Amino acid sequence: MIDNRARRLLFIEAALVLVLVYFITLGATHFLDRWRIDKLDGLLYEYNLRHQSFIAANTFYEVIGKADCNFSKSYIMEEYDSIKELGINLATFKDRILEPSLEKHDLKKRAFLIAQTENLNKIQVHNRLCDNKIFPVFYFVDGDITGFNQQSLLLQQFALNNQDEVVIYTIDLNYYDEPAIRFLINMHNASRHNKVVFGSISNKEGGALNIGELSTELERLRDG
Repeated sequence: MIDNRARRLLFIEAALVLVLVYFITLGATHFLDRWRIDKLDGLLYEYNLRHQSFIAANTFYEVIGKADCNFSKSYIMEEYDSIKELGINLATFKDRILEPSLEKHDLKKRAFLIAQTENLNKIQVHNRLCDNKIFPVFYFVDGDITGFNQQSLLLQQFALNNQDEVVIYTIDLNYYDEPAIRFLINMHNASRHNKVVFGSISNKEGGALNIGELSTELERLRDG
């Protein structure tokens, strides 16, 4: 039989193991939280480098009075891909960020939304000067920027089918206080979750734009 002294030792050992596991878990959680924030910082840094490089290159083209449409489109699409990757990581990390880092996560989400509007501005200039146009789709959501619902999946497939021409901007209605986001929301009268606007068409409340409707509108936009 186990005497009282042995029981106490077993109890103390079990308690120490529990405390040790707790602190190891806490340390690992904080390490992963720091890693997630650092990854988002790295993606933002990469975007900012692309953004500044594009501005520098465009300055040269303005000086010589000639646009390089192939360069412009390629660069805009590469920048869009980097912004999209940032958005995917923001959504993936959203429910794993510790409370002390939530404000940092929010600031990075704002940076993501603003980066989309900067990318859109480049597209608008590109489309005025070039024939190899890029067509933006606006997807307005309430919080979830990569939700896996029917409309989201249809848009992803449509963009994949036309990856050299179509970009999808996911606009969070909760960031109405950002001037550029407020402008887009007001311009497209987007007061509800899951609204899609592409060219002259949009989905009805509770409904979804299908691939056929989106493709027909794309053909119309190509024809100008």
